[in-house]
Amino acid sequence: MKKWEYEVVTVFTKGFLSIELDVESFKKTLTLMGQDGWELIDQTAFAASGSTHYIICTFKRELAQ
Repeated sequence: MKKWEYEVVTVFTKGFLSIELDVESFKKTLTLMGQDGWELIDQTAFAASGSTHYIICTFKRELAQ
């Protein structure tokens, strides 16, 4: 039976009135996690007043046996 480990990464947006996601930084985070064997399995955006304030990314990778 496969066993997994999980990691959660929070990605924050920038700005106050005009909320922006630093796409290049987000892509870099995803790439680094992928290079370490992590697979993105879920992402959830948390918003208030119609603007996304942060994104929770959940990753998994198989444990070495």
